[in-house]
Amino acid sequence: MKRNRPGRLQEASCLVSSSLVFAAIFCALAVNARAQNEQVLYSFAPRTGAFPSAGLIIDAQGNLYGAASGGDQGAGHGAVFELSPAVGGVWSGTELTTFPHIGDGWNPYAGLVSDPSGILFGTTSQGGAESTTCLQGCGVAFELAQVSKGEWSETVIHTFIGGIDGNSPRAGVILGSDGSVYGTTSYGGSSDFGIVFKLSFHGWKESILHTFTGGVDGGVPSASLVMDASGNLYGTTYSGGNLNDCPKTAGCGVVFELSPSNGVWKETLLHTFTGGVDGANPLSSLVLDENGNLYGATYTAGDLSACSGAGCGTVFELSHNSQGWKTTVIRSFGGGADGANPAAGLVFDSAGRLYGTTEQGGIGNHGTVFELSPSSGAWNLTLLHAFTAHPDGADPIGGLIFDTAGNLYGTTVDGGVDGSGAVFEITP
Repeated sequence: MKRNRPGRLQEASCLVSSSLVFAAIFCALAVNARAQNEQVLYSFAPRTGAFPSAGLIIDAQGNLYGAASGGDQGAGHGAVFELSPAVGGVWSGTELTTFPHIGDGWNPYAGLVSDPSGILFGTTSQGGAESTTCLQGCGVAFELAQVSKGEWSETVIHTFIGGIDGNSPRAGVILGSDGSVYGTTSYGGSSDFGIVFKLSFHGWKESILHTFTGGVDGGVPSASLVMDASGNLYGTTYSGGNLNDCPKTAGCGVVFELSPSNGVWKETLLHTFTGGVDGANPLSSLVLDENGNLYGATYTAGDLSACSGAGCGTVFELSHNSQGWKTTVIRSFGGGADGANPAAGLVFDSAGRLYGTTEQGGIGNHGTVFELSPSSGAWNLTLLHAFTAHPDGADPIGGLIFDTAGNLYGTTVDGGVDGSGAVFEITP
């Protein structure tokens, strides 16, 4: 999805509470900075994999796995890679699979998920079966299993064909407790505004759980889902909602819940973005805390005095009470040192602090890594790293992960030694 690149203006930090009516705004201009050690573990080159658009996963041995949306021996269709630590702090990169043939899928924009046996699952946004709907294929869902030491085999578990089946799964999938795969496509469905799907573990049969209309129920879901302990699904859509807001994108997006009942899934809207102080156009997935509250980010809006009047995005909380869901904006980005345009989901540490990335802002407008710490009802932002493009990377649009030692890992879609993206580590 094309993202606007608004200009950098003044920075601001705002706390906004909202339910049906937005309450007062509390602003603080300071941005804390804490010394961190950022290290580039791997720089991509177009001849292998390139332009990683999503975050990473980590195994028990500390190996990192991810997908690069471009590259693939010069064919440009992407790769799945593994990074392994070696003696002396050196990391080695290995391509587990590439996507040379259209039937295998092309261009994996999303991250991976692993089942308990180590099988990796992911999606590609194109490839699969050519059709009049998708001349280069509508995308696939795949699994990647290690068949011997150093050898991995890809199996396509579903080929999207457009129409009601869905088109362009740009987000990653999640696994249910029974091993079933859940995900979204950004387009397709009866109205071409995307679907939520389930691939049942036995035989990988697809079930369509919801078809978006692009109206009040949302449209163009672009982020992974999250599932709670009761099996309810939560997600965001980039557009849809109130079509009078954000006219250029046909609505500012929504946060939704899908709940199963007797084989039928019911959608409940938790928040409809207005394009004002509450933000607009979320590209990020949601994260649940231990109390069932949801946290996410919007790519634009918030402080409309920033980013050329478009707003630089927000971080928000959705908390549940007896009256329903309450939306609280815990950060509005200003486009300066604090960053702009968060495109990825957030991650919690054990102390309840939130960590994330912004695609832009910071030094040279190449993006940042930030921490949000709760304190006396407010959230304080600390800048952990501002990217400089070369050699440390630029434009992080994927999420972060922790290892057991508390180190953060992530990717940048640009920058690095060859300008094809990088994998980085930030140590406290």
